[in-house]
Amino acid sequence: MVSGKHEVPAARKRRARRDFGRMLSRLLCLLFALIGAVPLGAGLLIRSEPVKAWAVGETARLLRQQLGLEASFQVEMSVIPLRLAVTDLIVPATDGGSPAIHAELAAVSPRFFSLLAGRIDVGDIELENIFVRLVLAGGEITNVSYRFPETSSGAAPELTRSPFRSLAVTNATFDLDVDGTHIVTRGVDVDAFAEAELSFDVAMRVAGAEIDSIHLLDKDGSELPSYNEDRLCALDARLFLSKNEVVVRRLSLLGALDAKSEKGTRPDCDSDGPERIAVRLSQVKIAREGKGPPQVRGHLLARLPLRLADRAAPSMRGTGWVGFSGDIAMAGDSQLPEVSGQLTGAGMSMNGYVIAEELSAQVLVSGDVVQVPTLHARWGNGVADLKGLKVEPFKAKIPLSIERLVTKDVDFPGVMRDVDVTPHSWVAWNFGNTVVQKVAGTLSPF
Repeated sequence: MVSGKHEVPAARKRRARRDFGRMLSRLLCLLFALIGAVPLGAGLLIRSEPVKAWAVGETARLLRQQLGLEASFQVEMSVIPLRLAVTDLIVPATDGGSPAIHAELAAVSPRFFSLLAGRIDVGDIELENIFVRLVLAGGEITNVSYRFPETSSGAAPELTRSPFRSLAVTNATFDLDVDGTHIVTRGVDVDAFAEAELSFDVAMRVAGAEIDSIHLLDKDGSELPSYNEDRLCALDARLFLSKNEVVVRRLSLLGALDAKSEKGTRPDCDSDGPERIAVRLSQVKIAREGKGPPQVRGHLLARLPLRLADRAAPSMRGTGWVGFSGDIAMAGDSQLPEVSGQLTGAGMSMNGYVIAEELSAQVLVSGDVVQVPTLHARWGNGVADLKGLKVEPFKAKIPLSIERLVTKDVDFPGVMRDVDVTPHSWVAWNFGNTVVQKVAGTLSPF
């Protein structure tokens, strides 16, 4: 008997569908992992000691071949961010003294995409704790062995943009010997930022400096050495530099001039005597238009010791100080600068001749004509008040005119002393009050 049951064939096992989205996600994760591993691996590679040693050796070789410089240093590199740092850079001097250059850190952070575009752009430059000692004679550096690389005879390509984005110099020290003048600065900081069209915004600060020099003074027919031990107390400047103009937004300089000829007489910065130096500039613009001389315009405040005269001309011997506060401008069509301001001074003399014990005057220079609307001075044990002084120095015989001159209590002993005749006059003659009006003539009688 045949059974009515039929066998049911086994069902086929269906193959699972592939999840292409998941596969794509895994591939992308792998790709990005590889991309992220490249800089990480490169960073580990360039920080390895063999690569550092190779970089140091190649850089030292290039310095010897291209510049003839011998130097020792260490190199540190990173990929993210892209940065190359040279530490403990030492350039030895050839005179047996301390190193010519010693830098604790010199680093550059190039701009990666600018380099890919074929532009030289070192990005940010950092220099920290730099010491530079140079000896210059006749315009040549004599304590460092170097040479300039050979250049092609063709014209150099015009630079249209800055090769760096910023420059930061922190705590630099310069020890310079320039033709016998020894200058040692300390605490020099410079911050420069590149702007459009090859222009720069620059801030500079100098904590102080000592300037030593020797020059000969003529005294009684013989030359005697005078030791100058001057001091720069502080310098602070903010500048804007471009191809066509320089703008001194502000500049402040404080210092002190050595008023004595002996050694060991360097003045202090807190001195308020005649040796004090103070210069302040604000909004001074120096621009060149065409082929003529540059145009200069701005505000100046200055106080200078007259002892500076014997630095330029050893036969001159000045004492006291002179100051000016006002506006200045120099144009190409005038021989004298345009000046409008106040002239002051105290204890002023030159080679024994007293200019004024005290001086206060308004000064106006325009169109090569010098005018002094008012002047007050102490001289000859008295005072003098002058109005309407006018001098035309470039006209024939140098015309001069004075509207009014009033003197009071000027005496004969004071005059003899101030014109360096004798400090002890036997004649005690007081000129009393004197009034002179409408004076006109020439300074040159010929």
